Amino acid sequence: MDFSFFYTDFPSTAYTGDFFRSLLMGLSLLLFIFLLSLFIKDRKQQFYFALIAGGIFAFKILIIFLNEHYRILPRKPAGNFVLWFYWYAENYSATRILEGRVQPTFLVQFLVNYPFIYLFGIARENVLLVNGFFTSMAAVYAFFGLKNIFGSLTAFLVLIFLTFYPAAINFSMFGLRDPVIYLFMTMNIVSLIRLYLTKSYLPLFGIVFSVLAIFSMRPELFAFLFAPYGFLILWGLISYYKNTKTINNKLLLMVGSFVVVILPGLMAAYLAYGFVTANIGAVGASPVDIVTTYASNRYDREAGIGDGSHIVPPNIYHAIPWYARWGLQALGMIILPFPWLITSVPKVFAAVDSFFIILMIVGFWWLRKKYLVTGLINVGLKRERIFMALFITFFTSVGVMGFIVNNAGNAFRMRMAIFPYIAISTALLLATVIEYRQKNKNKLSA
Repeated sequence: MDFSFFYTDFPSTAYTGDFFRSLLMGLSLLLFIFLLSLFIKDRKQQFYFALIAGGIFAFKILIIFLNEHYRILPRKPAGNFVLWFYWYAENYSATRILEGRVQPTFLVQFLVNYPFIYLFGIARENVLLVNGFFTSMAAVYAFFGLKNIFGSLTAFLVLIFLTFYPAAINFSMFGLRDPVIYLFMTMNIVSLIRLYLTKSYLPLFGIVFSVLAIFSMRPELFAFLFAPYGFLILWGLISYYKNTKTINNKLLLMVGSFVVVILPGLMAAYLAYGFVTANIGAVGASPVDIVTTYASNRYDREAGIGDGSHIVPPNIYHAIPWYARWGLQALGMIILPFPWLITSVPKVFAAVDSFFIILMIVGFWWLRKKYLVTGLINVGLKRERIFMALFITFFTSVGVMGFIVNNAGNAFRMRMAIFPYIAISTALLLATVIEYRQKNKNKLSA
């Protein structure tokens, strides 16, 4: 196999494989999704599952081939990292692998792509099809993982939210790690819910596997992964603390809270912080230094480059203090690009994506306030804690990302990893409200 094109034009965007083999691969993955619908007993649900999951993946196949062959949008070079790794696999004994241009964090992405590249050939289209397939499989995994616990309505709402998420469709046309991370983040959340609400220990395998995969791809997400676990354990300990009578038990619970939740949480945050500072070349820098000196340098390098552009205009960015920068960048993680910065088609995609997220945030808050806070619906303590743990984790992640992510394109991509938190929490609550209203139609209409 000739890999000479890699050496002359890295990263090349010109390499295209055999169209029919790539099309066969796409159709094979589509058939797999349709076959999964056979595990659903209800014929009507089978149809809707195939229509939603299969239909959107078919759309991804279409836009990938159209974009790769007709250049509707600029082709991104990132997909070639996996192709470089294919070379790495065939030349493992080489001491200098492509002058260090292949990052170890792409190893997992290479591993999940390898069987498809081996079977259907080395081509950019195949890498992108795998990315599109993995974003679809995130929704499918959540559907089957939550269906037995919450019922069909919840499962379908989660399927719809995760499948129709604009970034999951948009980044199918890129070769980045984010679609693969999207799957494993969803796997981690679903496994957590199953472990917390059932007596089965089988979800532990999903938790461990997803943690290892995400840690190897983007270790700075390490702290986010453990945040909902920490919230759930801490709330449980606080509940026990309130109900216990003796001072000795209260002291034991306080020590237990520190050892089991706070200390591991601080360690996870410290490790994640270390990975972030190492990644941006700012080892030992304080958060304030990062958001001032290092983030400012990065901002100056990236301002005006690419479709993402800056979150805050340069004249404002350099005139405001660090805490204002952080606040605006955290806000920009949700609302991006700001309306006056929508100047291209990719930015329109990002704006639609932002609207999608804002709708979920507002919807979750309104539904919780109207139905849970007022006591109109009693979902049980465990389920309510799950709703809130995922919701709070999303906002915690947004706040942390606001320190360093100052490019709207990066924010659009990076928030894809944390979207499952808000999507699943909103879907769970919305399904609960819909079921309540269906059961109480007569009372509500009276």
